[in-house]
Amino acid sequence: MQKAVRRGEAPIALAAAATYLALDATGFWRRLPIIAAEDIGIGDWDLATTVFLASANEKWRQICGGDWPIASLLIERMCDCPKERGTAALTQAALTHPGAVNDCVNLGGCGTPELLKIVQDCSMALETRAIAAWYVLGTTSFRGTQLVRRRGDPAALFSTFEDMGVPPKLVGACQLASSRGRYPLAAFLPLLWLAIRRSTPPAISVRETGPTRTSRGIPLYALDKHTSAGKRAIRAFAATNLPLRRVFDRYPPIADNIKAVELAVFHAEGVCLRRQLTWDETERLSSLELEADLAPLGIRPEAMVELIRAVEENLWDLDRARMAVLTGEQIKHGMSVERGRP
Repeated sequence: MQKAVRRGEAPIALAAAATYLALDATGFWRRLPIIAAEDIGIGDWDLATTVFLASANEKWRQICGGDWPIASLLIERMCDCPKERGTAALTQAALTHPGAVNDCVNLGGCGTPELLKIVQDCSMALETRAIAAWYVLGTTSFRGTQLVRRRGDPAALFSTFEDMGVPPKLVGACQLASSRGRYPLAAFLPLLWLAIRRSTPPAISVRETGPTRTSRGIPLYALDKHTSAGKRAIRAFAATNLPLRRVFDRYPPIADNIKAVELAVFHAEGVCLRRQLTWDETERLSSLELEADLAPLGIRPEAMVELIRAVEENLWDLDRARMAVLTGEQIKHGMSVERGRP
């Protein structure tokens, strides 16, 4: 569902949403705000706040016709709107980026007034302000791998955002979403709203993703590193695809080639946005997220860039491996774009 929303594929997203809602309505309404914060974000903050509010109010949904009419309308709008993943980048930077370690340690000992001054300082890097905001939000419920555990004062954080001129609707909805979830994503939206106001006028870029391949009605991109079938397919793809192996040959060995390919698949395909809001910080935040993802693997950024390109150029091989996993067929060794394909 989330990948289809990113790609703007409404029929697939709606079918997945209907299944998800029927199987686990509670899980569905917990997941939808995460998608809104992570992938819609400041691309359409008014829609994101609507998702936050609708997801939190079951009684309101029933008054308005029930879960499916509200869910389907929101999914359609989420597919169509521009996307922006700044919140995901800021979250990942605080979690694993080596360059954020000092901020995570040093700011952990600051008092709330000092942290709020950092949040308000528009001259500081967004990731530093995000770490300060995370500490004010608190890290007992919103845990971070590089963050010191401490109690927060969420009311002070959101009051500060409102004092800085963030629209009350956005502040209130983000505060509600933060109080109901385990992720700090929504708390970063006001920071991005403030930053984009200082940016040169944003634009919307469109990326044509091409037709989605399916097998037995399943979009093949659903088989990713988060599913056991996807892991099997990616392992087979990594073992049989020559361009991938040649990228690894050009760089020093790393601890886990398979995890590197899984990450390359995510960045080449899983995070693909058809309509993206781009602004002054888009490229830097995207690089920040990639660098943070690479840190635990010990792989060079230039090597990952080549791996991502190799995945993009050999998606047919990956999808062939996925189809083989779904149908139980044996994957032939050595097939690649360089050796021909059926």
